[in-house]
Formats: sequence, C-alpha cells, structure tokens
Amino acid sequence: MKKHLIFIYLAVFMIFTMFSPTCERRPVVARVGNYVISLQDLEQEIQAARTPANSLSEVLKIVDRLVEEKLKLMDAYNSGFEQDSVVLSRMNDFETREVLSNTIERDVIRKVISKKMIRQRYENAKEWQVRHIFMPLTQDSAQAMQQLNSLRARALRGEDFGALAREYSRDAKSAGKNGDLGFIRWDVNSWGEAFMQQVAALREGQVSKAFVSDKGLHLVKVAKIRAVAQGPFEKEKENIERQLIRENSARLDSAYFAYRDAMFKKYDGQIFRDKIDTILVLIDATEKNHTEEKVNLRRDPRQFAGFLSLSERQIPLASFRGGEYTFAELLTTYERISPMRRPALVDTAAVLEFLNRNVPRKIMIHHGYKTRMQRCERVRKAVLRQKENAMIQRIQRLKIDQNAEITDEELVAHYNANTHLYEENVRVKVQELQLSDSTRAREIHQKALTEDFTTLVRNFGDNRENNDDGMLGYVTRRDHGEIGRAAVKMKAGEISEPIKIGNRYSIIKILERQADAPKPFDQVRLAIRREKRIARRDQLNREWMDELRKKYPVFVYRDVIEKEREQSDE
Repeated sequence: MKKHLIFIYLAVFMIFTMFSPTCERRPVVARVGNYVISLQDLEQEIQAARTPANSLSEVLKIVDRLVEEKLKLMDAYNSGFEQDSVVLSRMNDFETREVLSNTIERDVIRKVISKKMIRQRYENAKEWQVRHIFMPLTQDSAQAMQQLNSLRARALRGEDFGALAREYSRDAKSAGKNGDLGFIRWDVNSWGEAFMQQVAALREGQVSKAFVSDKGLHLVKVAKIRAVAQGPFEKEKENIERQLIRENSARLDSAYFAYRDAMFKKYDGQIFRDKIDTILVLIDATEKNHTEEKVNLRRDPRQFAGFLSLSERQIPLASFRGGEYTFAELLTTYERISPMRRPALVDTAAVLEFLNRNVPRKIMIHHGYKTRMQRCERVRKAVLRQKENAMIQRIQRLKIDQNAEITDEELVAHYNANTHLYEENVRVKVQELQLSDSTRAREIHQKALTEDFTTLVRNFGDNRENNDDGMLGYVTRRDHGEIGRAAVKMKAGEISEPIKIGNRYSIIKILERQADAPKPFDQVRLAIRREKRIARRDQLNREWMDELRKKYPVFVYRDVIEKEREQSDE
C-alpha cells in the first residue's frame, strides 16, 4: 500500500511540474496559422524523442513533426472535433483525474513539503566530512548521554576528537577510523532527520551537543564542509522535490489517510453494508444464470455489466453530502484495473475494502470541484492539452487509420511482384560507389540509371583509389551494416538510391543474386499486411499534410534554430 501511495505522490508531482506556468519568454522557432512553436517546445520534444538531434537536419525533422501536430490540430478544430463524443468523454475523465491530483497536491503534499523546504534543501547542497561518537540506546541511555556530554567537554578543551571516538564510540564501522564517516550529503533516509539537522547546523570544526536519533546517541564533529556543484534553482527544484517526496513517504502517508478520513467525515460519507450483501447475491446469480456466455465479473466487467438491468446498475453502495457511489461506478472502476490485479469481490470484506478505497476518492474529487480546482490555470492547461491530443488522435483515426486497410487481393499482388523479398539465405554480389556529398550523390545516382556503373566508380567514387571498381563481393543481410540490409531486398541489376552511412553516401548495384526458394504466402501474409499498412498510412499522412500546408500558413525560422544551436555549442 505504501509503495502504491509513493507512486501516487510522484505522479501528482509530475503533473504539477509539467503544467506549472513559466514567466521566461523563449524564442519562436515556427508558426503554424495562429499557433507558435517555441524553443522550449522544441527542447522538450528533443528530450522526449528517442531519435538523436545532433545535426541541424535532425533538429529540423523534429520541428517538422511539431508543425504537423499543429496542422492536424487546426484541421481537427475546423472539422468540429472539439465536440466529438469520444473527445469529450476522454476530456471529462482526464479533468476528474486532474482535479483529484491537484487537490491532493494542494491539501496533502504542500502541507508536508513546502516551497520553503525545497529552497532550504537547495541552499543546503553541501557535503560534510563527519566524525561521530556513537552509543546505542539501552536502559542506561541516561548514563550514556552523561558520558557523551563529558566527552564533548574534553573535545572542547582541546583533546583530539578522533582519539576519543576510537576509544569510546560503539560504532564498529567508524570507531577504528577515528569516528570518520567520510563526506556525506543530506540524506534523511540513510542518516535520519535528527542526525542530518544536527550536522547541517554545525560550522566547520564545530562539535555538536549530545543528541538522540532513532538509531542511538551521538556526538558529532564536522571536520570539513564543501559545496556541491548544482545548476540553477529552477532546474534543480523538481529533482529536489522528488527526493523530498521519497524521504517523507511516511509523513505523506499519514497526512493522506488523515485527509481522506477528514473528507469522508466532512461530507457525511456512509457505506451501505446491506447493499454489499445485495450485490454479492446479484454477482453470483448473474454468473450462474449466464454460464453459456461465460459471464465472469473478474475476467470481463464490461460483459458482466451488459447483463444487468438499469435498476441493478444504479444500486447505491455509498452516499455523501453531494452525491452517491453506485454499483455502476464500482464496475467502471473495477474494469480500469488490470485483470491480474483485480481483487476477487467474493465476500463482504473484499467489497468493503474496495469501497473504502474508492468512495473517499470520489468524495475528494467532489471536494476539489466544490473548491473550484477545475478553474485552476494549471488544471485548465492540462485539460486543454489532453483535449487537443484526443482531437488529433480522433481526426487521424478517421482520416488515416480507417483508410489504411489492405485487401487480400492487394496482399497477393504484392507477394507475386516481390517474391525476392521473402527468399531465404540470400547472398548478393554488390558493387559500391562512395560519395561524401548528398547533392553530388543524387546527381551521380541519376547518371547510374543510364550510364556504366563501373565507369562512374572509376571517375567519381571516393573509393576509386582502392582500384577494385567498388566490388564488395557476396554480401548477406548481416554484412556491411545498412548496405547488407538494403542489398538483400534488391533484384539483380537494380541500383539503389543513395544510402546514408555516417558522413558518407553509398550507391550500390546488385550484380548477382543467389537465394533459396521464397517462403509460402501464408507464412508471410501478416508481415506483408503490416508492412503495406504502414506504407499506406505514411502515404495518406503525406497527402494529408501536403493538403494542410496549402491550406494553412507555415513558417519555420531556421535562422533562430541555427543561432540557438551555435550558442548551445559555445
């Protein structure tokens, strides 16, 4: 349960940081109609992208992807998808989650982890070289505390703290090293709140008073203090807050449960135990009466709900001032849980535990709406972004996905025309022409379609000094990287487009092809369908984007991108 709650707190924190407003104005790298794409948008996309963005061309590809998203969004608005039922449903669900998350952030997390705490942690980003004298907690702790005070007095009179630690400390790991714990950073999980507070309060060379921690009794001396390198506060505060959330998990748990119980009491929450018995009988009867349909609540809650009457779905299981929690809501919540994690609702205790988790959640959501959390700027921005993402997905599904299906006739025709793609144990004899410039590579490629390939290698190829006419010999899929992967897909006599390999380009010609018989059609049908569908989707998307670029103005400020790249390189 505690591990589950930590993920909730971190998820709430991520939502909070993602949609926190920023006052910093960033340069615009592109405009699409009335929309702008800022440098910050580009940086976030680069960080999120799995593909590299080391060159200007790679960055421009990412800009183009952002431009296409804005074009799709404009088309979605103009096509009325703002009122699409699927979009509205997703938006309402998302808004509810946002209201709950931000309510917990405001009423629980901020009560435990304040902005002042985050700032203090940032300013205390130091390392302390610590020596300590340790005594365990025993029945004679008062006597041990008195002894530590005596040792402190001796240290203040000039006796060597390390020698005192070696003689008197009961810490087996550090006593032999004169009590030296090495350099430590702020870490409440490892050292405890009391220990870290004492260390942070000391100046270099200062000895603490004797104090108690949850591990024992301590006398501490800070030998050295050194600063820890870190970035500006605005960049570091998110990592600091994550760390504070983990460190304060127990306090957050306590605060969350106290808040949950207070909300349940505030809104007069009540769970109807008699109705639990009613739905347990209903669950059992529904499954037994529909054995032929294999109705099972745990396996398929949606199918189960379909066999209930309206009045059965509306059985109230709990109420609170301002609403109720029905059997239908239980089924909706239950369906959202992955099948492997769904609890078996087979007895009163199981159902009651489920309700005790989810009814307070609905009450907290009700409280969030009642306190107008839905009007918070952060929530409104998050909901708008989710709505627009849903609009893009919907219009893309209708414009592309539904039109990208491939018929069986098309599959057979593709197989018959490209049987070489499905041959096994392919070996091809390859001749290569290397060039260092992309423009030159395209020019030579056009020549290669009509002129003698060997002559072109001898006259223009960067590899002509090898005096082998660019012959690579027989190549398989596993040879020469991208060249091998491209070569085995080509027919004898075919010449490739320029293939980019690092900083150079290769044009290859297949001189001879050797292979076993192709795989039967039935073995490759699914693979062909997948490949053809991807190609069809790409084609439809290109046509759609070409149409939208003619319809809406697009401006990419390449000079701004180049300037920012130069500054970042410096």
